[in-house]
Amino acid sequence: MGGMLEGMSRILDLRQRISTNRPELGWGFLVLLSSILLSAFTVYDQVFHRVGLQYICDEQLRFHRWVIEGTSIDPWQYRIFVPYLIESCRDFFELVGGAFSYGRIFFGLRLFQNFLIFLFFSRYISELKIKRGVILLGLAILAWGFTYSGYGSGLAFDTYFDLIFYLLAGLAILNRRPLQILPISILAALNRETGILIPFLLLVSNFQFPLKQFIKKREFYIGVISLLLFVVILSTIRIAYGPRPFLREYPPGFSLLMFNLTHFYSYFSAIATYSIIPLVALVQFKKWPSILRHFFWVMVPVWILVHAFTSIVAEARLFLVPYVLILLPAALIVSQNTTSQDGPSLDYQELR
Repeated sequence: MGGMLEGMSRILDLRQRISTNRPELGWGFLVLLSSILLSAFTVYDQVFHRVGLQYICDEQLRFHRWVIEGTSIDPWQYRIFVPYLIESCRDFFELVGGAFSYGRIFFGLRLFQNFLIFLFFSRYISELKIKRGVILLGLAILAWGFTYSGYGSGLAFDTYFDLIFYLLAGLAILNRRPLQILPISILAALNRETGILIPFLLLVSNFQFPLKQFIKKREFYIGVISLLLFVVILSTIRIAYGPRPFLREYPPGFSLLMFNLTHFYSYFSAIATYSIIPLVALVQFKKWPSILRHFFWVMVPVWILVHAFTSIVAEARLFLVPYVLILLPAALIVSQNTTSQDGPSLDYQELR
């Protein structure tokens, strides 16, 4: 009898918890459903409308095999995280006897990437005190940009993992969990050289005046160790594979910069992907939370400058990291504060 009463008490307690947390559960389900739908839409658009299945089965697989065989070029030969992740997936499917094809792995991996990006982005901007309705709007804006960001590329797995690692780093910093930057930096180093700014985000996250209070010692040491780990891993990979040719019509330098400035599609692709969101954010820069201003100065100028001299700017996906981590959240924040009818703007000074 006592056991029955205890069981009924637990059931009633569980029902009460569910009833109390129903709004949170409903919101979590809505974000999850939105992330699934938007990831399915954006991947379908890229695979079937932008790239094509034939490209995935031929060109994408060829690029993948070049890295695995050690015959790819600079810088793709040194971006080994995704190729070996794909090979691990292949080994797993062969082990369990499941139906296997590289095309299915490519499609599934990209779908999983986009799902994680939408999910992590919603969590990241919620930590910046953005309202729930505005979060959904941010997801829709991000999905719009994704559909136009794939010019001149295949599935660009390394670029989207770069974005995932930066979002994870942003979440770790906002949640005051600096130790998480260490494993994130290690994975980012295996994935792509542009992840090198992740430790710097931690180093500037507590920047404040006077300079003697520049940063907490714990965050400083973790940031420096993360940076050293990144450099060591990246250097080791480059030494292991040796120098590779950089085959492109426009080599990095001033000639590539002039091409980017005079190429019409540089501007078309940027506007199609990002619209006027960066402008909306920048015109009210002083209203940003301090953490985003710190992120901006350590990332955006150097990111744009380096890519202008080393990459094809029309490939708008290359600028997704500063857009998703800084510019889009800032635009949502200033727009939310401008249109709010609930009183004065939220105080973001605690978000350092």
